[in-house]
Amino acid sequence: MDYIKHCLRGNLLLLLMLIGFNTSNAQTCFENLGEVSGVDMALYTPELNTAACELIETLPTNYQSQFKVFDFGFYALESSMDSDINELWADAITLAQGKSTYYLLIGKVSGESGIYFDYLVDLKLPPIFDPDCADIVTRKVAEIQTIMKSQNHPLDFVQNEKAAMESLHNVGNCEICDDGIDNDGDGFVDCDDFDCLYLQISSQLRDRKNGTTTRSSCTPLSTDELDIFENNEEYIVSWGYESSADVMEEIAAVGIGSCLGAALISVAIDYTAYYIEDYLTKPEYPDFWSVAAVDSVFSNHKFSIIGNALVNCVEGAFPITDRIKRYIDYAFAAAGAFIDVFESEWNKYKDGPYSKLEILRDKINWGVVLLKGSIGTFINMALNEKVQQITPHVMHLWNTNMGLLVAKVDKQFKSFWQKFQTTFNLNPPSGALSTIRTLLAKIPSNKWFSFFGDFGNSLTKLKWFVDDTTKKLNAWLKVKPHPNRVNTNVLGRRVEFDDLPPQWRKENPYTNQEMFDNDSGGFVASHTGHNDYQHEYEMAEAIAKSGKGVKLRDESTPDPNFGNKTPDAEIDGVVHDFKTFNSPNNVNGKVYNHVISAGSRSNAPGVTFNLQGNSATLASVNQGLDDVRLYIQNNGVPSGMAEHIGLVYADGTTKFLTKFEVINGAYF
Repeated sequence: MDYIKHCLRGNLLLLLMLIGFNTSNAQTCFENLGEVSGVDMALYTPELNTAACELIETLPTNYQSQFKVFDFGFYALESSMDSDINELWADAITLAQGKSTYYLLIGKVSGESGIYFDYLVDLKLPPIFDPDCADIVTRKVAEIQTIMKSQNHPLDFVQNEKAAMESLHNVGNCEICDDGIDNDGDGFVDCDDFDCLYLQISSQLRDRKNGTTTRSSCTPLSTDELDIFENNEEYIVSWGYESSADVMEEIAAVGIGSCLGAALISVAIDYTAYYIEDYLTKPEYPDFWSVAAVDSVFSNHKFSIIGNALVNCVEGAFPITDRIKRYIDYAFAAAGAFIDVFESEWNKYKDGPYSKLEILRDKINWGVVLLKGSIGTFINMALNEKVQQITPHVMHLWNTNMGLLVAKVDKQFKSFWQKFQTTFNLNPPSGALSTIRTLLAKIPSNKWFSFFGDFGNSLTKLKWFVDDTTKKLNAWLKVKPHPNRVNTNVLGRRVEFDDLPPQWRKENPYTNQEMFDNDSGGFVASHTGHNDYQHEYEMAEAIAKSGKGVKLRDESTPDPNFGNKTPDAEIDGVVHDFKTFNSPNNVNGKVYNHVISAGSRSNAPGVTFNLQGNSATLASVNQGLDDVRLYIQNNGVPSGMAEHIGLVYADGTTKFLTKFEVINGAYF
């Protein structure tokens, strides 16, 4: 296997060099070093070349001929070969360095997770900076990576690459952090410029890792602020802030968001715990969601609920160890439960003709206080234990999606409010009526129309955000209580499955079972025009178990995109024809024919073979792959060769190979 990987890597590097050689004369500013994702870069190269030339024109004249923009699309062949990504990326960097002294290189990673599911960036800028300049390159690499990952669709990479190039315009002007001058002309001097703040943060993170201390002219961040920035760096850097104040405001906003989120979770847990406690100890207690229950719970337990919310807010905003957090939660659960019960007993007598001592000594039933307090403590601790178990999953989801979540809201409305301030040039006076009178007096009607037009667009985007969140919540409920309810890939697949239009059937006609796999997030959907064969459903459901989305296509109408033929299925968007073996005879010949000849597989780019429920052997299938390689050795790669070849083994497991893997000796 290592030999095959070595050969594959060597052949791929040679292929990239040949591609680069053949295209370098045609492209002056931008060059694609290789593309094995299946995307036709010829369609997008002119547009990217124009953007690259615009970037180069912003550089000093003596460096313009020495700078170039490259991109490189490669495929992570299988999970066991993830380490090879680094080797292929190193090869791409070497290739870029051989073509241009200075460059921007963007790597687009495809694999089982989809086309362009990740991006790598390497940047080498000309020596146009002052030696005392802040570390612009590191910051820009982080910013460009975030820009590239902000896509909603793989083909968004074109606009994102253009945006990445634009972020480098005039990058040579940088800030020196201790000379009292606005060196880069962005309106911010020294430590007020994010260039210098980023240098300070990088130094602090490096010191924390190495146990060293570096002196800086800028005020260091606190430990909590540094933690927030480190966990959310891509999100914060992606805004492209020039002002340190804006960055610190964003750091504070993330901390507040964590605080509020933790507080809301705490309130929900406490309400549930105290409702159960009251339900068990009081006759005829109202329903869980009723107004009466909410009023009763918050009236009787306000101290604990508010106190717990404050404690969890602090825990959310300021990172502490899990052990300390558990001890704090236990202590507060016990104290809050007993204080609540005591308060309830005290209120029975406080307005009566009794002194405080009499109430404490004679009236309060301390047995009830002990019993109810113990029940409340036990319920609270049990719920907190459950929360401790799911907290790592919740925090993982928060840390990995918080930036995207906040960005979706923030990016929709932040620019809108900034435009409001700029357009109206107004600091509203205090008081609602005074504000309205001032707005009506100072702002022309055409600006009002523009304002409400933007507001309407913002409301539309907000509705989309709410609808999208609702879909994800519904998906979570449908896979509950399966452990993968915290797996974002499974939830995303569930949303995709639920959103399929009505012509896609979601139940297997032979078993009447829904064809969604909760373990992997894979699914099968069958078009109402598909010709139903049981073995095709068995193949499709086997493939879905590996996390892929399989659509059994419409076969009622000839498809002109495939020479008026009707391939069987789409597997994660790639069209395949399904082939099963009716006998053990000539299996290798059938494999050879379907891989080599597009016409024999309905002109589909992919073909998947089936060993379930028949007597064909794996050895015969692999012999067919050897026959394909023998043909290629003698005649070259045929134009109709399948790009993707799959196999459903006799035990129902699956494996997929690319054309390049087959050419380079891979077997099933």
